[in-house]
Amino acid sequence: IAVAKEYSVKFIYVVGGFHTNRAFGKTPRTYVTSTSQDLKARMEDLGMHMTRRSVITGFNGLFLGFAKMNQIHGVGMYGELHSPEIPQYRAAASIVKTLERLIYRRLGDISRLEALATMVEQDAKDR
Repeated sequence: IAVAKEYSVKFIYVVGGFHTNRAFGKTPRTYVTSTSQDLKARMEDLGMHMTRRSVITGFNGLFLGFAKMNQIHGVGMYGELHSPEIPQYRAAASIVKTLERLIYRRLGDISRLEALATMVEQDAKDR
């Protein structure tokens, strides 16, 4: 936060994983949280899937909390996952797509993430 303040940062994005029991197949959701009710309302207007209150813990929760305490607005995006011990390429792709919606800008081709996800799934089947 000190570095962010030094560079006059006004807005941050944090990303991570969100463990769920929902059967999402090949289309995990990205869950979003924010540092203010105004941002939350904007995210809901965009049709984002919001986290429940107080569900973000660890580094991401601390970072957003300290950002808010220092008048820095922020959004957290958390890709839905089942097995955090294996690479979560589809969750990463979901986060990228969500970020693109939030910033109204395409970040690039995510086909490599999709290909890596397919490889991980095939490897799991072969075991």
